[in-house]
Order: sequence, then C-alpha cells, then structure tokens
Amino acid sequence: MGNLANWAEGSHIILIIFTTGLVPSAPSPPPSIVSLPKTVSLARGERAVLECAVRHLGEGRQLVWRRGFDVLATGKTKLSPDPRISVHQKGGVSRLEISSLRDSDAGEYVCQLSLLTGLLSLQHTLDVLVRASVRALEASVTVKEGEEARLECEVQGNPNPTVSWKKQDGVLPSTASPTCAHSSCLSLTEVRRDQAGVYVCQANNGVGAPAHGRVALSVLFPPTIRVEREQVVSGPGSSLSLACLVEGNPQPLLQWYFADAKVRPSHLLGISLGRLEGKHTLTITKTSVDTFGNYSCVAKNSLGTFKKHIEVHGRPTEATFERAGSKSGPRSFQLSWKVQSFAPIHEYRLLYRSLVLMESQMQAASSDWTNVIIPGSDTFVPGEQHVRWRLDNLGEDTNYECLVQARNEFGWSQPSKMFTFTTSQKNFQSPATQGLNWAGPASSSSKPLLGSTVWLPSLLFALASMLPSSTR
Repeated sequence: MGNLANWAEGSHIILIIFTTGLVPSAPSPPPSIVSLPKTVSLARGERAVLECAVRHLGEGRQLVWRRGFDVLATGKTKLSPDPRISVHQKGGVSRLEISSLRDSDAGEYVCQLSLLTGLLSLQHTLDVLVRASVRALEASVTVKEGEEARLECEVQGNPNPTVSWKKQDGVLPSTASPTCAHSSCLSLTEVRRDQAGVYVCQANNGVGAPAHGRVALSVLFPPTIRVEREQVVSGPGSSLSLACLVEGNPQPLLQWYFADAKVRPSHLLGISLGRLEGKHTLTITKTSVDTFGNYSCVAKNSLGTFKKHIEVHGRPTEATFERAGSKSGPRSFQLSWKVQSFAPIHEYRLLYRSLVLMESQMQAASSDWTNVIIPGSDTFVPGEQHVRWRLDNLGEDTNYECLVQARNEFGWSQPSKMFTFTTSQKNFQSPATQGLNWAGPASSSSKPLLGSTVWLPSLLFALASMLPSSTR
C-alpha cells in the first residue's frame, strides 16, 4: 500500500485516446415558409382555414399565429379565448381555423417563426363577404305637385353593392335620375300626381339574394272633378242619380248644391248622398218639376277648391239614329231612331236634303231642307222611345242627309248628329257633315237652337221656322 502511494506521488499518468473513422456533422438547412400569401373571401357564417407550411421546421421551434398584436396560437397551443378559433399542426404545416365568420373577423392574419437571425412571416388577408342590405331613410316622402322629390336608401354590404331603382306598379318616370354615392338616391323633378306610388331601391353585390327597400311617394294637389254626365234627363215621379268623380290630395271634402243651397240627405224628400272611394253620388227618388235645375258638386282641400255643374231637366235626350232599323227602297227610305224621355213626346222635327257627288266629294245640293213634323205616339211609357218613319217620293239612287229633334212639355232636345242614307244599296256619308255635332239648347228655351262651325243658311232657316213654345 505504501509502494502504491509512493508511485502515485512521483509518477505522471498520460491518457491517450485514439479515434478512427469520425468526421464533424454538417449544419441542418435553415427553416423557410413555403406557403404563399392569400386573400380568402368568404361569406358571413362560413368557416375560414388559413395555412402556413414551413420546410425544415426542426425540433423545438414553434409557429406563432397572430392578428395585429394579439397572439392567437403558438405551436399546437391555442391562446385566443374565442371558441370559434382553433389551431392544428402536423409536421411543418399549421392551420388556423375560424368558424362562423363575423364581419369583425375581416383583416390580416400573420404566421411567424422566430430565428436567431430574425423572423420569418407570412400574411394572409381574410375578407368577409356581407350580403347587401337596404334601409329607406324615410319610408314615405310627401311633396306638392310640380316640386322635386328626393328618395334615399342607406345601402351596406361587402363588396359595395350596386343600386338600381324601379317603380313598384308602373314605369320609372323619365324625369327620375339616380343621385348620391352608389346611386342610393333617386331624384324626380317637377313631380306629377300620376307619379305617386311606391318606389323600390334594389341593392345587389353577388352575395346572396338582392335586398330591397321601399319608399312611398305621396304627391299633393288641389281637387279636380269629372262628371259622368253634364246633363241628366228626368221626369216627375222618376228617380235620378248624379255622380262626381273627385281627385285630390289631401282627400277633398265634397258638398252638393242645388242652385245656391246646400243639398242635405232627406228621407222625406227621397234625397241620399253616397260615396265609393272618389265617386260621390246624389240620388233623388222622388222627383218633380221642382227637381229640375242646376246642381253642382264642390270639392275642397288645403290646396284649393273645384266646382262642377250638372243640369237636370225634363227635355228629351239627343236622338240617335239606328242603322239596324233602317231600310232602303228605290224611292223611299225608312229611318229608325231612339230617344229618352220621361214625359210624352209631343212631336219630332225631321229635316233632310239631298246630296250630290261633285269632283269625287259628296256635297250638299242647292235645294233647301225639307221639314217634316212627326206627331208623338199616343201610347207612352217613360224611358227610351223607339221611332220609325218612312220618307217617300225620294229620288232614285240619291244620297241624303238628315237630323231630328224631339219635343215634350219641357222643351226641345238637342238636334241629333247628322245621318246620311241613300235610296240605292250603297251608303255614303257627307264629308262636309261627317261627325258634325249640332249644339242644341243648353237650358229650357222657347225655341230650339242649332249652332255649327259650318254656315248652313237653309238649315238654320228651316230650324228657325215652326218654333213651338216650351216651358222647362
């Protein structure tokens, strides 16, 4: 033991290690991101998957996902508290998933890897597509007729929607033009009453179905009145109904007048007033001679007043010739006409004359009018009267024109429109008198009156003769 100690004290141990066949190992390739930046466009509610692939990731290195300064995940560990976000990594590929996309999810997402030499990063852009939405800033717009109207919708969506306008029932007025950004406004200049209605703005950006907004346009205008008949024939014991068709906005109030007195409903007098939408009616079931006269309907709203007159009388209506009841002979012609009267017809006045063909045009001959007085029927039923009268001793193959008036105890009717006939099988109508309207007495008169833009001395002379008096 002592020898060993002495050896240790005075000796040196040299350890020689021999190695054979060993060389230094080469360094591993640096990591690189092989995925390319992408813009992912998805609709709201869908699921987005963002991928980041790294070559030579190596052990111990972690891929980090962030949005702005918020770290969402590192490696396989999710750090975001949002339950819609998840991360999946296999090898060098990491996938960030976002389900049930919201508008707020849109933005830039970065995948990065920290190295001693710096950072590797990849940026993806997430674009959340949002279906177009429309909201009318005013559900209804009211303007006066002639003013300018401006309809406006608020439009949203991603991408920005395109906007178009239409009229719900009808054609978009030619004076309408889109204005504002993205055509979200519609301007109408010098608005007319017939342009009132519902206008629709449609927004479409290709995401889902187009969206629609509606604006109701109301146009204010003063009252207007149309009457079904300006003259109404009646008779004692009959009933009558007068009608005024009223338009206006705001809705006009209407009052009936007889002469200057207001007409009020009366069960005793058989007077009733009615209204169906814009049609106002005055009905009288117990008529008499005192019922005859001028009635008026007066409509009024905040923008103005309008008045229309209707005459109620007992004279016969204007006669109407009927071709169906007419019959031609070699030297005769049977005329047929109808007239309405609630009092017995005392007589008819028939005027006729021959026509000649001159230079391819039908013209009146120089002969005077022939005046025929036809007595009324002995039997009478109030209402429509039908009359047939044959003219004899006419010229063969000759063309004629005629008109007729009727008289009862209240006066003469207006003259009928001119009627042409021929004793041959051909029928002609005088160009000089075709469509000619003869104006009769506008009110009760002691004489029948005729007026025309064509001066016919012989006709006026014939009508001026034999002027029996009348009362109403």
